[in-house]
Amino acid sequence: MKHNKYNMIYFSKAEIPIDILISIVFLTLCIYFYFNYLNNEKLKVKINKARQDCETYIQAIKKYNILENSIAQHPYLKDVTNYAGLQDITLKDPWGHVYKHDVRKKIVYSFGPNGIELDHDDISMKY
Repeated sequence: MKHNKYNMIYFSKAEIPIDILISIVFLTLCIYFYFNYLNNEKLKVKINKARQDCETYIQAIKKYNILENSIAQHPYLKDVTNYAGLQDITLKDPWGHVYKHDVRKKIVYSFGPNGIELDHDDISMKY
């Protein structure tokens, strides 16, 4: 930065491109982190929705087991959809996959964001 005869500060010709470059890099980083934040928030909303759906299915399984006096066996929860208030509609997770039911482990789970069954990102609930 330079001073003119009136003691005002101004940029030289060499400093302007550097300042523009620094501003562009800063703005790019801000945009990147903002969109990363938005994607994380969307993922959290989808995970919470999957947890709520698992809880709905768990309540339906418990109701089915009591009212039918047997254990729900179908892995894709077809036998309990009426007890979940879904009237023969198969509920899908926020990523478009069908929820699954493991009778032996007593869990209801979603395949999670990557869609791979029994992976680290599955959303599951035990009953």
